[in-house]
Amino acid sequence: MQANMTALINRQKMKKPKYLILGIIILITTTGYYVYQKAMILATHTSPNDNYKAIIKRNRGFFIPTMPGDGGANSLPVVVILKDSSGKTIEKSSDNPECSIFDGSIEIA
Repeated sequence: MQANMTALINRQKMKKPKYLILGIIILITTTGYYVYQKAMILATHTSPNDNYKAIIKRNRGFFIPTMPGDGGANSLPVVVILKDSSGKTIEKSSDNPECSIFDGSIEIA
């Protein structure tokens, strides 16, 4: 009887580290996924009088889906955000579903 109790206690002690390690792995994986999926800022442009700022962002992905003749990374869609001097968003290109902006098509003088 004593041997059965000792074996049961030992099994329970072995399960706790497994769940702890599993929890740590899940935490690291979800945190890494969240950080990786945040939008990547490609460029920031400020107007000459410092009243406006244009921020160009692109969502990250595990793979850049391009094919030969596609134009490479410059043919991927981006989001352009226009902000005023106080940091308030004036307009986002993603608010217009009929407007696709690509990284290679943006020219700011």
